[in-house]
Amino acid sequence: MSSGNSSRASVRTSQERQAQARPRPDVACRACSGVNVTVQFGKYGYYLKCADCGGNTPAKPVCAACGQPGKVSKRGLEFTATCAGGHSWAYWTNPA
Repeated sequence: MSSGNSSRASVRTSQERQAQARPRPDVACRACSGVNVTVQFGKYGYYLKCADCGGNTPAKPVCAACGQPGKVSKRGLEFTATCAGGHSWAYWTNPA
């Protein structure tokens, strides 16, 4: 039974790696279109801080399943988005 859990964990890790390798159109700098960004929290909520140009972009995730806007939440370096339709997805992970 424990081997099944480890194979699921390795699949999840592989899927996470594939997801991070693909460029995400909703996670990019609006000034320079760069993807070298980190998610930060400020006066108006979560935003993307571009390391290339220093620009700020509001973090406004959209659910791929239903098209509704998502709300960002944080746990450590990982950010998750949840829409009103009940869908939840990994939005971004900041570098350590």
